[in-house]
Amino acid sequence: MKIFSYAKKLLFLFISIVLINSLIIQAQSESGLGMDLKVGVRAGYAFPVLTIDYQPYTNHLAAPVAGAYVQLNVMSWLGASFDVLYTQYGGNQINPLWIYSPESAALDNLQNSKLVIHSLEFPLAVRLGLPNWTESVSPFISLGGSMAIFMQARIKNYYLDGTYSFQPIYSEATELVTSAINNFDFAFIPAMGVEFNSSPLSFTLELYYRLGLSDVNNYKTFYSPDFGANAFGIKIGIGLGL
Repeated sequence: MKIFSYAKKLLFLFISIVLINSLIIQAQSESGLGMDLKVGVRAGYAFPVLTIDYQPYTNHLAAPVAGAYVQLNVMSWLGASFDVLYTQYGGNQINPLWIYSPESAALDNLQNSKLVIHSLEFPLAVRLGLPNWTESVSPFISLGGSMAIFMQARIKNYYLDGTYSFQPIYSEATELVTSAINNFDFAFIPAMGVEFNSSPLSFTLELYYRLGLSDVNNYKTFYSPDFGANAFGIKIGIGLGL
């Protein structure tokens, strides 16, 4: 059954790429206009969470987002973008049985666990322009797919060591748990934002939501269910027209 699940996700990503390509080629042939190419950098913050059946099962983290992008506009209202981003996924207050067996000594006096997954992500999106507010201010929406490479996963555990003057005393321990996480993840990412144009530079402000489509869990036990990586976030971009 897992083979069919991954096949459906790969098919979704493939269809997304084909549709984006088709829209751009058709729009370019109909418009007869030259293409507008921009390259730039993006940075921001994401708030990832782990989900079961697409419902949050952990508290959100705060994670950095940083990388570069290429944006191709074939008409004033239609374009596409490709990003290469570093970001993090995971969640706070996760169930430690998602990582450890019930007999593990790591569970003794454990109060809280935070899972952080370091990721390199490759979003590809089609961008649809909305009516401009002014000549230099252009709102837009975008729809796309993404593949992420989960490079490393770490769990930070917080232990109760005792109390002092009725105040709890905690200690921390960080452990590498990359083998418990699958290496690849696919996602659907809708977004909306606004672009400020001041030739040759442009500035974008973008809000997005990442819907993870893959099972992140590689540690298959009765206590550790399939879970996904979702996030919402904000990105600011600076682009240069070529």
